[in-house]
Amino acid sequence: MYRWLLRLAAGFLALVLLLGSFAYGVAVQRYKLPPYNKFDEIKTAFTSVKSTFTGKQPWYYTRPKTDQRKRVNDNRPEPREPGLNLVTAIIADGQLSIRIVDMAGDTVHEWLIDWFQLVPDDSYLPEAKRPKRRPGTLIHDAVLMPDGDVIFSFEQKALIRLDADGNVVWRQLHLAHHSLELGPDGYLWTPLERWHVEKEDPRFPDFKPKFDEAIVAKIDPDDGRIVEQFSLFEILIENNLRSLLYMLRGDPSNRPTGDIVHLNDVEVFFGSESPGVFQRGDIMVSMRNISTIIIFDPNTRKIRHHWIGNRFINQHDPDFIDSNRISILDNNPTGRYTDATQSRLLIADARDDAPEVWYAGTETGSKSFFTDRMGKTQWLGNGHFLVTETAGGRAFELDENGDIIWEYFNFVKDGQIGAVWEVQRLPDWAATIFPR
Repeated sequence: MYRWLLRLAAGFLALVLLLGSFAYGVAVQRYKLPPYNKFDEIKTAFTSVKSTFTGKQPWYYTRPKTDQRKRVNDNRPEPREPGLNLVTAIIADGQLSIRIVDMAGDTVHEWLIDWFQLVPDDSYLPEAKRPKRRPGTLIHDAVLMPDGDVIFSFEQKALIRLDADGNVVWRQLHLAHHSLELGPDGYLWTPLERWHVEKEDPRFPDFKPKFDEAIVAKIDPDDGRIVEQFSLFEILIENNLRSLLYMLRGDPSNRPTGDIVHLNDVEVFFGSESPGVFQRGDIMVSMRNISTIIIFDPNTRKIRHHWIGNRFINQHDPDFIDSNRISILDNNPTGRYTDATQSRLLIADARDDAPEVWYAGTETGSKSFFTDRMGKTQWLGNGHFLVTETAGGRAFELDENGDIIWEYFNFVKDGQIGAVWEVQRLPDWAATIFPR
């Protein structure tokens, strides 16, 4: 009798301990209680070991789609104009790199970028966002300055300016991300994160913390300080586009939360000789999660034009062409409405509001073109179009007929390509600072 009662009590105690351990484990993960940090380190180490044994690589490493072996394919007509390119990419062993390369793909100058050296104190970041090992974060965009300095953003973590020798000129702990553009006014423009972690904000009814209020920021390149900033949420509300902020709630009982619009590009219009819809100084922004592009006047805060899901899905890096037209990198990560998994380049005209496909590669082969995330584009002075296919680890230049005349591949070792955040063609003055 007593032995049976003792067994019953022992079993009940074991059950209580088991349920208590499970409940505490859930609490550790949810509320980051001790020993959360140790669990996080073990998880990171386990992921590393698992990738070693399974051979599965992170998304930023991939294999060539074809039997391509050369770093550069150059099909430009003779005579060929010289040029330099600013390449922001990942190389071997999780190392980040900003390189200046010539048209043959040879490195003229390089900055090796290491988060742990450049930001020795990351205590300003929440524990979950502190890098634990390389690459830790990524470099989504960079700008070469006329004195040879480079300014770049550690994605969602910091903004840094380095001189040509890699010395820190300034370091700002802005949560800048995605794009970095030097505008016609000489200031930098970039998206910023502004997280509402605990408190409700009466400006945005029903929004549930934690959510990111998308910010457009004007930055002084001399010291990195914020000169001016705009709340993109306020701009949408003031221009009767409030509904865009509630598109992802799914059910009316759900509350908008998290990364609501995913602001992924800010660009300033330099102006054009021909008058049109857009005016010098207008700001264009791209919001991936709601497949929307707007152009607004920063002085009046009025939206001049907008496109909402007009034949593109989860777009990146729209660029001004002239005072009426823009180009759009349509990532098209589903491919369902085109019956093909491919990304595309669209041309949109504010006068007729009907974007048209300017370029679409094939699903396979040498002309394949698909990046399910990121990607950059640049119109060149000769009318050609430079495209960065981030996930594919390459960039290619299209002539006016849509033919590929130059390709760059970010080989990190035989049979492996690393992601390229951007390849941008530099102005002629860059060659005087970094001679070959």
